[in-house]
Amino acid sequence: IEIRRGKKVTTERRFMPGYVLVHMEMSDRGYHLISSINRVTGFLGPQGRPMPMRDAEVQGILGRVEEGIEAPRTLISFEIGDKVKVNDGPFEDFDGMVEGVDDG
Repeated sequence: IEIRRGKKVTTERRFMPGYVLVHMEMSDRGYHLISSINRVTGFLGPQGRPMPMRDAEVQGILGRVEEGIEAPRTLISFEIGDKVKVNDGPFEDFDGMVEGVDDG
């Protein structure tokens, strides 16, 4: 959930963008099949050969995905010209206007 221009907007957040996890029995045919897919640039592992992940690693990744589904992160984004109210620090309770936004 993001807040844009004062309205809540539900957005989809990518987890590990650019990576695909595949559960398969590795064979030369499977290797060539996956490596021939458009935009697949390589595999993680020594000398570009795929290396199996431990079950604990897979469960950790899947657990983080499930956590994100169950408790979505609230992301508040600002745009230049938005009115804001400071709620902490030396300028608490002051009103202001966004003059610049760092992309971070």
